[in-house]
Amino acid sequence: MQVKYKEKPTKEVIDNYCRKIENFLSAHNISLSIEIFDSSFRIESTVNSILTEVNYLWLEETKVKSPKFGEIKIKLPRLGIDENMSDRELWRDAYSIQNEIYKKLKLNPGHPDDGDPYWTLWEYYPKGEE
Repeated sequence: MQVKYKEKPTKEVIDNYCRKIENFLSAHNISLSIEIFDSSFRIESTVNSILTEVNYLWLEETKVKSPKFGEIKIKLPRLGIDENMSDRELWRDAYSIQNEIYKKLKLNPGHPDDGDPYWTLWEYYPKGEE
C-alpha cells in the first residue's frame, strides 16, 4: 500500500513549490499562494475492497494573482506537495494551472505564432529527466 503526503508540508516546501511554478509561468507575471489546512483529511483508495493507497489532503485554497487578470481561485492538480517533486512534475502542475487559468478566464491561446504567453511554458520543459 502506498501512502502519500502524510507529513504536513513546511512553509519552505510550499514557498519553493510556488516559486518554481511562478518561474515556469513567468510570461504571465503571476504570483501563487497556497493555504494549508491545520490538519489533513485522509483519503483512502481501494480496489476490490483492498486498501491500495492512502493520501492526506493538506491543500486548502490556492490563488493565482496577476496584474493582467487580478486574483482567481484555482484547484491544484494534486492533493499534496513534498520536497521530492521533480522538475517534470512541477512543470506538469504549471501546465495544469495555466490551463485552468485560461479556462476560468475563457481565453483561447490560439496558434503558437500568435504571441500568446501560453506557449512560453514549453521553453521551460525539463529535458532529459525521467
